[in-house]
Amino acid sequence: MEKIRSNRLLLLVLAAALVLRLFWVLHAQSEPPPVVDPQWYYAVASNLAEGRGFTMRIDSEPRDTGASEEERQSVFAAGPGGSPTTLWPPGWPASLAAVFFVFGTGLTAGKLLNVVAGVLTVYLVYRIGELLFGRRVGLIGAAIIAFYPNHIFWSSTLYADVYFTAWFCLALFVLLRTKDWEGSRSLWAAALLGVVIGAASLVRGQGLLLPVYALVLWGSFRGWTEAFKRTVVVVGAMLVVILPWTVRNVLTFEEPILISANDGFNLRIGHSPYATGRFVTPKDLWALEPGIDQTEREALFSREGRELAWEYATSHPAEEVELSLKKLYYLFIPDSDALEWANYASEPVAPSAVRSALIWLADAYYWTLLLFAAVGLVAGRRMRAVRWMAFVFASWAVFHVVFFAEPRFHIPLLPLAALTAAIGIPAVARLWSAETAAPARSRGRRETAVAGGRRRRRRR
Repeated sequence: MEKIRSNRLLLLVLAAALVLRLFWVLHAQSEPPPVVDPQWYYAVASNLAEGRGFTMRIDSEPRDTGASEEERQSVFAAGPGGSPTTLWPPGWPASLAAVFFVFGTGLTAGKLLNVVAGVLTVYLVYRIGELLFGRRVGLIGAAIIAFYPNHIFWSSTLYADVYFTAWFCLALFVLLRTKDWEGSRSLWAAALLGVVIGAASLVRGQGLLLPVYALVLWGSFRGWTEAFKRTVVVVGAMLVVILPWTVRNVLTFEEPILISANDGFNLRIGHSPYATGRFVTPKDLWALEPGIDQTEREALFSREGRELAWEYATSHPAEEVELSLKKLYYLFIPDSDALEWANYASEPVAPSAVRSALIWLADAYYWTLLLFAAVGLVAGRRMRAVRWMAFVFASWAVFHVVFFAEPRFHIPLLPLAALTAAIGIPAVARLWSAETAAPARSRGRRETAVAGGRRRRRRR
């Protein structure tokens, strides 16, 4: 009976998640800003869908006015004459291309893929919570993500974060679902997990952290010898998925580029005289070797970005400490920046007063989640699963200290934060009940003592 009730509640949560995301995507006519990730994703996906391969070109706009060269801005563009590219990972544009091939290259078709990914994430949060802590925690966690404002707002952009979060959760679900398998079944499960992690890593490079999370979880539950054996299988299967793309990169760019050229690009953003802790255009990389084509430039980004970042980091230790603190700040604060990207359109998503209210709502929801999650970490500190989630949070932060941070980079952590908060909410409720019950018990004892005194006086 309890399972039937849980399933009905889950269906209601999933329906709410679907309706909210569909409404937002159809309402907010967001467009990709120039020379940032979404525009590159859209250009490459369009070329793939139309048979021009994994290519894009850089144009200047406006193209038909009297603007001077300095007044024009570069844009990533689809169409003939593009160059092979690997500036960002290929998984998201390849997925968009599949949708565009069937439904055409409209922005809405791509955003609907975010809607599907968002609803799938809500379902996976329930399953992960069920495996770790039971159905009740899973349902509360799923409901938190279903109604999470910023997770909804990001759906109307072509950033890869919502899509990657679904893959991230799928990898965690496979890991937890197969955690207790034994013998040859455990190795097949590890291979399946490696395939999922490989696909996730081709969407966002942060997926490469997942084998570490698997190792630590298996080590705490199964012992380190077994954990290392399984992790070797995971890494092997992951490389089988990734290596064909790596071979393409090596042959095309003549550089050892595992997934994308933005490793060096991102390192330079995070370690340079102009670094702020979050994204800033690395103009010195763009200015190197003028006149080379885009394919050569991306290879240069990967190679020179690493070298320049290392040189700066090792020669400016004091600045690096300050930058690390800034990166931690920007990784988690604020949460409502999705509205700024969603509002990049010919028509604003809402009047300024409504937009201000939505920003307030998003940040209030986020801070409330963090409060309950902190309580959950304390309340569940003796649980191995909670300690493992704390490790995931900490290692995720360290990863972005190495590169740079943006508030949207914490989106994949929200499912685990929601489940931690789902532990914290009952703990706060129990504490509140105990505090409100204490005065009542105290009054009851006083009343009993008074009544007893009256009876004794009457007997005398």
